[in-house]
Order: sequence, then C-alpha cells, then structure tokens
Amino acid sequence: MTAANCSNQLLQTWPHTGFHYDPATKVKSIRIFKPWAHEWPEEHRAEAWKSLVTYIRNNNVKVLLGTSIGCNEDMDRKTWEWAKELLQMMGPEHLMGLAIGNELEMFHIFTKELNVDAQCLKKLWEGDYAWSWFKQVVSEFDAMGYASTPITSIFGGLALGGNTSFFYDTPQARVNTFLSKAVSEYKMRYVFTFNFYPYFDPHLDMDDHTEDQCTGSLAYSLCWEPNCNLPETTAVARKK
Repeated sequence: MTAANCSNQLLQTWPHTGFHYDPATKVKSIRIFKPWAHEWPEEHRAEAWKSLVTYIRNNNVKVLLGTSIGCNEDMDRKTWEWAKELLQMMGPEHLMGLAIGNELEMFHIFTKELNVDAQCLKKLWEGDYAWSWFKQVVSEFDAMGYASTPITSIFGGLALGGNTSFFYDTPQARVNTFLSKAVSEYKMRYVFTFNFYPYFDPHLDMDDHTEDQCTGSLAYSLCWEPNCNLPETTAVARKK
C-alpha cells in the first residue's frame, strides 16, 4: 500500500546508518513489486505514480520493476499495461531490470491465499502459460527499446529444493524447466533472482530449554559470514 497511499514518504536513507560524522547511506535501489493493484482506487493512480517518479528521479534511484504471472490472463495483461505506463514515466535511466512473475513455485502450496486451483496450476506448467506469457512480455518490452535491459522471474527458497544439481521441478512447479528455457533463450541477459527469508527456514529452532527465545537462530540469520544463513543459502543457489 506504500505505492498507493504514501509514495512521497519513501525513505531516502537507510535506517541505522549515519553515525557521528558519517553521513547516512542513501537508498539507491528499490523493488516495485507491482505497478498497481486491481483493488486500489484507480483515481489515485496518477498522483501516486507522479510522487513515486519524483522520488526516483530526485534520489537517482534504480528500480527493479515487477509485473505478474498468475491465473488470470486479463489481470496479467492489465498489470503489464500499467507497468509499461510507469516505465514511460520513469525513463530507462532509472530501470535496473524487469521482473516477470514472483515465487511461482509457491502457488501449489498457498492455493487458498492466492486463489489458485488445479486448473490454474495445469495451465501454468503443463499448458506452459508461465513461459509463454514471460516471452510475450519480454517481446513487448524489447519493442519499447529495452532489449539490452536485464530480465528475471523471482523465485523463493523452495526453488532450491531439487537435488544437488537441479532446481525444484514437479508437475505443480516446473522451476528447473522454466529456468532452463530462460537461460537457453536469453543467455546472460536472464538474471537469477531469489527471495531468501530466514524467517521461513524450517530448520531454525528456539534456544535449548526455552519456548520463547531464539538468540541462536537470530544470530545465524543476521550475520554475513560464510557459515551464516543467507550466505549459505546463496552458495546452494550458485551450485545449481
């Protein structure tokens, strides 16, 4: 809802930076998950985008812009049309890349929350809609003059759930198949992008002999050494 209601109040510097004589670190990149939502008031869109673009330009921010792959083709098309409008307002100098789809491997798990049924899953993977819509969006994106801009589809930690050599690939979530096609079609232009959340890691436990303390898990999740949660997870992804 930040994009819809208060895009003019986005942070310009990172929290907990800037101490004593050191200036705070400026925000130089953001991810826009989607350009607009169908449930947001349409009459607010123009003003919200105007404020958002002002923030982007004034702070020289690079944007990873997202658009959807889902169960409703009309909704995907509308979201992409909105994304194209926002792209025109932002300008190519502020675009980091285009993300088409988000955590498609989770659709078969959160069926109720995402309003996904068996027919949708079959269409996405067996019917190849996820890949065909991805290619369609890239084709239109290229026609707008962005043929050298990085493209991606964002996956979560479950995507690493295949064997040691491959990504997750089941009839309900053909991640490895999708990524293989993307790399074959777009080569180095396709960027591997992941949402890694230690919060959802099922291996993180409470401290021994406690029911409400997780000091050890927090330390493991917040550090940046090679044996910490995020670096370890990233290393697994790099080996796929």
